[in-house]
Amino acid sequence: MKKIKQTSHQIFITTCTLLAAALFAILIWFALDRFFSRMAMDYFYPWNKLILATESSMARTGLAISKSKLELVGMVDTLQQENAKLSAQAAADAAMKLENKQLRALLNLVPPSNRQSVYAQIMLRDPVTWNEQFVIDKGESHGIQVGDPVIVPADNGTTAALAGRIIAVSRHTATVATLRNKKCTFSILLTESGQYGFLNGAGGMTNPVITSLPVEGQYGVGEIVMTGGLSIQIPPGLFVGILLAVDDEGKATTIRNGLYAEAKLKPAAETGNLRFVTVLTRTVTGSKK
Repeated sequence: MKKIKQTSHQIFITTCTLLAAALFAILIWFALDRFFSRMAMDYFYPWNKLILATESSMARTGLAISKSKLELVGMVDTLQQENAKLSAQAAADAAMKLENKQLRALLNLVPPSNRQSVYAQIMLRDPVTWNEQFVIDKGESHGIQVGDPVIVPADNGTTAALAGRIIAVSRHTATVATLRNKKCTFSILLTESGQYGFLNGAGGMTNPVITSLPVEGQYGVGEIVMTGGLSIQIPPGLFVGILLAVDDEGKATTIRNGLYAEAKLKPAAETGNLRFVTVLTRTVTGSKK
């Protein structure tokens, strides 16, 4: 019994000793860990400080760059707006100069003695038929009739050139078919060869065709074409254009079915950028409103 008590006492002492040793070891570990941690922090402080400073500098630089980018974007946007305004102003100035040039040229044109000039502005064009017809702001109330010729200044700015003819009228408007329109047909005279023919529009940007020319005629590229005056609607002597070559060999005409010669016309009046025209009416009206 005494031996058993001694054994229990020894176990208790051993356990307490082990617990004390473990607790001491833990305390020693925490002390050493704290000591070495402080040493490590002090040792690595310069490097950590440098890294922190670098990060701060990069952050400030990034903010500055972002701000600069926003400022640059704002400047670019402002410049684009200014450029758009200047471009619009330049376009408006160019359009105004073109209008003034066309108006001055129209005023210099002298109509035939038996015709009256009615000045009109183009008010409507269909993009599909841009080169074939347009609508002007004058009509029956100004004496305009179907068939009346429409003239504009030629390239030299002083000679009147035929641009087309009236194909429809209302009280206050009229529709003009240009020389390229298939509805625009009239007699012509080749001034050098002295031969008559008929001009027919071909549609679109295709050059008009002159048909029914005598086969025996002598024709040359560049020959001047005038209105023939074989009808009362279009007076003679209006400048129409010049002959173009019909092939790569430079021939002015081609023979169709052995019956007549055919030629191509380069119109003297290009109507793509017109704003104003003059209609040669056959009657004098009391009102120009």
